[in-house]
Amino acid sequence: SESSCFSDSMACWLANDPAGDSIIIMPDDPHFCTSCTYYIMVYASTACEYTLSARLLGSYSTISTLQDGIPVRGVVPVGQYLFYQLPIDQQNASIRVTLTPFSGDADLYASFVRHRPTLNYHNFTSTSPGQAADTLRISRFDSHFCPFEPCRLYLGVYGFKNSSFSLVVTQQEEPRVTLVEGQPQQGSLDAKTWQFYSFFVTDRLQAFTLNVNPTFGDPDCYVRAGRLLPTRDDYGWAATASGADELQVDSTSGTGWCVGCTYTIGVFAWSATAFSVVVS
Repeated sequence: SESSCFSDSMACWLANDPAGDSIIIMPDDPHFCTSCTYYIMVYASTACEYTLSARLLGSYSTISTLQDGIPVRGVVPVGQYLFYQLPIDQQNASIRVTLTPFSGDADLYASFVRHRPTLNYHNFTSTSPGQAADTLRISRFDSHFCPFEPCRLYLGVYGFKNSSFSLVVTQQEEPRVTLVEGQPQQGSLDAKTWQFYSFFVTDRLQAFTLNVNPTFGDPDCYVRAGRLLPTRDDYGWAATASGADELQVDSTSGTGWCVGCTYTIGVFAWSATAFSVVVS
């Protein structure tokens, strides 16, 4: 700031960690000021390249933009937030967010709608205790995934304790699982999420049966002929009983029957579930 403590040989605040530097200037600091200019000097002990950013802390702080696969370091005081955003340019890909703590205990909140997700307002959260990593995996089949275009994922990092951390977001294409007649596939889903499968019907088949058997939870199944994804409102066949589901797919029990074509099967979790799915 415009303070007498700054000179060529002296600074109000100093950071010289070889692994990366962060400085937090709190309002109760004697050199803190508002409506003023802060001057920053970067000194190279050795030849180097670096990035430099500054942000406000608190519920209305700056929203920093992330790059896919590029980790950033941060420091968040207890009771405060740092906010980030990632433009989503691969809507056929799922998202993985990893918050790795170096010290303290930071929690992770996310939303596609709220620009500043917090403890009270979020769609996704990971709050592992202590210095355990927080991880979010957001499927592209999740009902909250990218409700608007252009799509952005917003993240809030909350300091449960004074914390330093690394944050990285990656996008990875999530292929459909191919089902083979008579071979069960195991799956698991969080509540209100989807997993999709494909099954090819040869000319010799006049019908097939789909069984979804949960170990726990309540999965439902939806089927649609072709490559388009079924939804809870748009499908050819569906079974939505509580617990296990058995669904007969043929020309008389639904709409869109075809042979020599691929069927897309969607399993939707009403509640968190683990299950097996098999076609016969």
